[in-house]
Amino acid sequence: MLLWGVSVSAQKKLDITIPYDSTSNRFTYAGIVEIDSLPSSVMYSNARAWLIGLNVDTSFVDAVTDMKLVDNGVVPIHMPIKNMPGIWNTFYTLTLEFKEGRYRYTIDRFLIWGDGTASAVGSTPLETFVKLHESMKVTKKAMINQEEQFCAILDVEMKKLIESMKSGVEAPKKTSDW
Repeated sequence: MLLWGVSVSAQKKLDITIPYDSTSNRFTYAGIVEIDSLPSSVMYSNARAWLIGLNVDTSFVDAVTDMKLVDNGVVPIHMPIKNMPGIWNTFYTLTLEFKEGRYRYTIDRFLIWGDGTASAVGSTPLETFVKLHESMKVTKKAMINQEEQFCAILDVEMKKLIESMKSGVEAPKKTSDW
């Protein structure tokens, strides 16, 4: 009797919840929000005020004629790696475009910048970061877990940003009677 033993090790697949746009080949959050009760000029003003409050910065691109705002923001991702605390500053581009009764948002161009320390050099696009495990041999599974954990935290932060943005754009302007 001859027995053949076959050893098959199941490869763990990467599971990322961040939406991926196959047209641009980027991770991208995008949506159209309808607000019939506000003219585009008011939504634009509210969004501009929200962005300034968010970043305490007026350096974003402010294209009034196109009813478009573009901002480069950053979200710190707190994630320890190998029992060491880490803050991974993740930069993104937020684009808001306004038409009567609606606006469109796009959040993309994610860049991960080191671990938030002065010694960190360079940045990595998110699309590259999630493929780091492909070049690993021994620690591949651990790297996939790290990539998934990072993306899960980033996904939560981006969803909070989107909810804050929606509230900010819809918020009535505070007026003073003074």
